[in-house]
Amino acid sequence: MFDLVKKLLFSRQLTLEKGKVIMLGSPMCVTPASIFVEIQKDLEKAIGKNKAYERIYEGSRYGGIKFAEKLYEAYKLKGEKLLRWEFDVVMLAGWGEFEMINFDRNKKIMRVKVLNSPIAELYGKSKTPVDAYIAGFAAGGSSVALDMPMDVKEVKCLSMGHTHCEFLAEPKKTKN
Repeated sequence: MFDLVKKLLFSRQLTLEKGKVIMLGSPMCVTPASIFVEIQKDLEKAIGKNKAYERIYEGSRYGGIKFAEKLYEAYKLKGEKLLRWEFDVVMLAGWGEFEMINFDRNKKIMRVKVLNSPIAELYGKSKTPVDAYIAGFAAGGSSVALDMPMDVKEVKCLSMGHTHCEFLAEPKKTKN
């Protein structure tokens, strides 16, 4: 991870100014994870757990698309190279330790393991997955990287008692 920081600083793709952090041309916010958890729980109370998850997922998906498009425009990264950059950036931002455990290049299906998800750790026990921010961001980023609409589903979650979180990314199914 520190190698990435060195590369970004050396290439002037990470700038730290008074009140500003810019990484790869995108403004970044280093934010306590508890803020995301409290926003999510408040939304769940207001509109229900499933609708809150969907809204966070869709907003994060859109943000993931915008971020990945900036990476593509700046570095012409696509496919697995873009996915690896996205992993490095979110790990640097403190979203957990990401590891691709399976990637079927032909079917464009992948499984990603995330250790130490701060959202899941702070959220507490849940009967359903809670990492809508990660799932949505990954759906957006992988859609750009693989040049097709992707869906990401959390299939294991620390908050559900698993040892880690795990996500399945696959091409988005079209509605007939």
